[in-house]
Amino acid sequence: MGYLRNFNLEKYGCDVYVETGTGTGGSLTKATPHFKRYYSVDMDLKMIQAVKDKFENVIFWHEVSTVALEHWLKNDLLANESVLFYLDAHFPDADYNGAPFDVNAPHAVPLKEELELIKTYRPFGKDIIICDDARIYTLGPFEHGNVEWLQVPGGYKFIYDIFPESNIKIIYEEEGYIIIDNR
Repeated sequence: MGYLRNFNLEKYGCDVYVETGTGTGGSLTKATPHFKRYYSVDMDLKMIQAVKDKFENVIFWHEVSTVALEHWLKNDLLANESVLFYLDAHFPDADYNGAPFDVNAPHAVPLKEELELIKTYRPFGKDIIICDDARIYTLGPFEHGNVEWLQVPGGYKFIYDIFPESNIKIIYEEEGYIIIDNR
């Protein structure tokens, strides 16, 4: 799990922050000074309850990431707002509760569905999408190493079917990030 350690989120100039995967709130801590509104979803209610009081201005949702994301895309995110999406909802319960890292488990790697939702509801959105843990989609010189035993079948090629190649870049810091810049 990444924490956007080396990202200056303010430089993107986005209005709204949306994350899938609340975790321990590390990414929210990095984000909260820079946006007008904040949204965070996690399947683990205990994770949300543990951080909720630290972030009074964040809208939390206990749900599968794709359900919450679709709701926010339909009902909350305005077309004239720019959004920074931080997609980190993979392997529920694995990082914090000892569940196995299994790419075939239900809701284990929802990135493709999350990106399809964003593209469907915000086809002209001037948004930034940061996808965490690029190293589960490809091998490379990642700061925290590779995980050859945990590769998502087909890698990240599906992203090129959703967004133009010129908008996509991989960063090898931490566990790696796939950045989609639609500005």
